[in-house]
Amino acid sequence: MITRILLINKFLYPRGGDAISTLEAGRLLEEKGHKVYFWGMKHPLNRAFEHAEWFVDNSDLNAKSGISSKFKAAANILYSREAKEKIAFMLDECQPDVVHINNISHYVSPSILHVIKKKNIPVVMTLRDMQMVCPTYLMLSGNRLCEKCKNGRFYWCVLRKCTKGSYAKSVLNAAEMYLHHKIMHIYDAVDMFISPSIFLKEKMSEMGFKPGIEHLPNFIDAEEYAPVDSAKSRKMVYFGDYLRRKGFLRF
Repeated sequence: MITRILLINKFLYPRGGDAISTLEAGRLLEEKGHKVYFWGMKHPLNRAFEHAEWFVDNSDLNAKSGISSKFKAAANILYSREAKEKIAFMLDECQPDVVHINNISHYVSPSILHVIKKKNIPVVMTLRDMQMVCPTYLMLSGNRLCEKCKNGRFYWCVLRKCTKGSYAKSVLNAAEMYLHHKIMHIYDAVDMFISPSIFLKEKMSEMGFKPGIEHLPNFIDAEEYAPVDSAKSRKMVYFGDYLRRKGFLRF
């Protein structure tokens, strides 16, 4: 049976693990005979996707801009009408049987969930970070591990200026959490959450995230890797972003 699947991620070129995993999952599903569509943000590095005209416009939240542009970007983080309108057109074009959401924070807001559920389409979401329990998504305050926002006490993000040491950015991130989780309960529209790691699944529960989470590791092609005799090899190779938050550098 062929299933029509819509994969959603804010970036759709190999920018980070979430994007690469989304693209690779799509490739595997296509190899299994399913019909796969992608949706996210327009970008020059994207390949030629079907119905790319319905992607949200490209934006760079780190770029220098005027007050009006910053206000628009902040509004889209909280609730994007552009994303809501364009996903509606995409769903009409593709008629998916299921929607699989990955990383949509900031560039593609969860406003799309209202449209998807209105059309009675099942939604699966893979957790790519601590987004559901931490306003900064990292559970870091400065250079220290932080769990102050446990059980929805997101105001700690403001008190500690957790978002890049800025009160304004911390207020925006805390407001995002209160709006989405406490007022709109927007993620109730997700039918199933998936965690790529057991640690993430357990930590989310410890922090007060109530919905059930299924553990499903990211996949690899085992035939591409040969076992190494650990008795003869004492070296380790890390491949990924060279960032403190990855946990292998001293803070």
